[in-house]
Amino acid sequence: EEIIIGTRVANRRGNHLKDLIGPISNTLAIRSFIEKETNFDTYLKNLNKIYKEGLEHQSLPFDLLLNELFGENYKHTNNSLFDVFYEYDDIKNAHLVEDNLEVNFDKIDNSFEKYDLSMFLKSDGTSILGKLKFNSDSFSFNRINSLLEHFYGLIENLIDKNNNKLSSIGVLSKKEEIVLIDDFNSSFRAYPAYSN
Repeated sequence: EEIIIGTRVANRRGNHLKDLIGPISNTLAIRSFIEKETNFDTYLKNLNKIYKEGLEHQSLPFDLLLNELFGENYKHTNNSLFDVFYEYDDIKNAHLVEDNLEVNFDKIDNSFEKYDLSMFLKSDGTSILGKLKFNSDSFSFNRINSLLEHFYGLIENLIDKNNNKLSSIGVLSKKEEIVLIDDFNSSFRAYPAYSN
């Protein structure tokens, strides 16, 4: 299966930009393929290689690329190379430790978003904080909450099973597994007492 996500890259290549003040960034589309028989560590190594190869083309303005692919009317349609935008800011090279995994759900800002779904993760050296922005025309608040539960389940399962095949790593959290297996699958019914 193919996955394409967008991410922001710092774009200060070239001497003509060195005297400018302020951030200069560009959007980069990262395309990868999921092979179900690959383990997560191998997939991450491949993704890192693809990302580094993509950085070689970071000076091509993303709007120019979209214009070439979709024509000048791309701004007035929903044509894009991706619907999910991802940004990670590693301030102090924090490492996610198995015993210290904590996910907090904050109120989600459902104001206008350029992409259907944008995830921002930021490491402060001791924890990873996240924000999810979404297009409310595409997703309901309940759907986003469900997506976050699955994201938490995926992270939880990756910590436990990162050497397993991708096809064997589930997205359900332990709480969701209990609900599905025990609650929904329960076939126990009380029978009325027999009377003459």
